[in-house]
Amino acid sequence: MDNQESMPSYRQGEIALFPVKEKEVDGIQMGVLNDGTPYLTMRGL
Repeated sequence: MDNQESMPSYRQGEIALFPVKEKEVDGIQMGVLNDGTPYLTMRGL
């Protein structure tokens, strides 16, 4: 049995995410992405 035949092939899709709002509160940087997802920056973590 050939090893490549048993391995599924996957394609990684692209998601166009970008920050629409950024703010710093008490030294914690945070924001909201265009799909509504809140996030913290590395400094905020």
